Amino acid sequence: MAINFPDSPANSDTFDASGITYIYNSTKGTWSPANGLSSLTSFLVSGNVTATGVVDFGSLSDGTITITGFVDEDNMASDSATLIPTQQSVKAYADTKADLADLEIITNTASGNGSLSYSSSNGSFTFTPADITAPTTVYSLTGTDIDPANGGIQTKTFSADTTFTESLTSGESVVLMLDAGASYTITWPTITCVTSNGNAAPTLTANDTVVLWKVSTTLYGAYVGSYT
Repeated sequence: MAINFPDSPANSDTFDASGITYIYNSTKGTWSPANGLSSLTSFLVSGNVTATGVVDFGSLSDGTITITGFVDEDNMASDSATLIPTQQSVKAYADTKADLADLEIITNTASGNGSLSYSSSNGSFTFTPADITAPTTVYSLTGTDIDPANGGIQTKTFSADTTFTESLTSGESVVLMLDAGASYTITWPTITCVTSNGNAAPTLTANDTVVLWKVSTTLYGAYVGSYT
């Protein structure tokens, strides 16, 4: 509501409007309620409001959200949409929800386990990936299980009849360099041989190279040739 105050008032002049008596201060050039703001039930302010001391209010609203007060509540149990929490309450509540001191996430891969860990002392995360580097050494196969985890290139010197097993998964392969295969009976796991003559197991000589690989659940093999 706009109030039309008198023009050219003198200091301490009074004016009544809507049941409120206003008094003029010539030093400040302003009209104000004669009994202070306590005499007002409501008023409209344009611009900033600066107050000293305690400001009591019934509610504050921006037209959409209404605030009825402040609350110091560490567990936020009231779950109120009209109360503003203190900074201490927010920190205390957040501290109970953000304890990551024992966090550890394990990522499983075919090549091993990686991990994600959290340091509560400095708030940092550290990720340790799984070792996915294939072995670079040439493995001397003393047993009978063909396992690519031992290396992509493996050698085997026969000293007796041998029955192979295998531990390949889909997408893995092994190069076998075999010595003295012609002197013994060699039995392969179930294998689909890839040769110019169709699916035929290789005939080993003194020194041979065979490549094995797996697609889905099918083990394939190819005879590369002999060497000296």
